[in-house]
Amino acid sequence: MRDLLHHRWFQLSLGVILLVIWATNIHSFIKLSSGDSPVRALPQIKTEEMAMDIVSERKDTFRANFRDPFSPQINRRIREPHPTLKPRVKEKKDPFNNLQLIGIIENRAVIKNSHDGVHFSSVGDTIGGFRVLSVGKDSVAVGTLGAHGQRKTFKITYSQSQ
Repeated sequence: MRDLLHHRWFQLSLGVILLVIWATNIHSFIKLSSGDSPVRALPQIKTEEMAMDIVSERKDTFRANFRDPFSPQINRRIREPHPTLKPRVKEKKDPFNNLQLIGIIENRAVIKNSHDGVHFSSVGDTIGGFRVLSVGKDSVAVGTLGAHGQRKTFKITYSQSQ
C-alpha cells in the first residue's frame, strides 16, 4: 500500500476524486441557499391543541396532561405479606421418584426412568444421574451420583392376579 501512495498517477486520481466530491457538495449548498428547497413546506400546527399543563415538582421533572412514553408504568404500592399466611416450607424432593423397577432378568435390572425410558442395567451402569449399586434376587440398590450421594433399594412387588 505504501508503494501505491508514492505513484504519481495514484496521487492524481485521489486528487480528482476529492475535487469531484467537493464540487458536488458546493453545488448542493448553492442550490439549497438559492431558495429552491427540495424539502416540502410543513403544514402549520395549531399550538392551542398542544397545550400542556406543566406543574413543577422538582427541578428535573415535570407533569403534563399526557403520558410520558419514556417513563415505565411503575406500581408504587408496596405489597405487604398477609398476616395469616405462613411462609412455605420447601419440601425435600425425593430424587428417586423418576425411577421404577420393572423386573430383574439374569442379574440385570429392568428400570424405567420417566425422563428417558426403560433401561436394562447391570451393576455399575448409570441411568440419568443414578448408578446401579447392586442387583439381587428380588431387589436393586440404586444411588445418586455426586458428593452427597443417596441410596435407595427398590424391591419387586408381586401382584396376584385372579
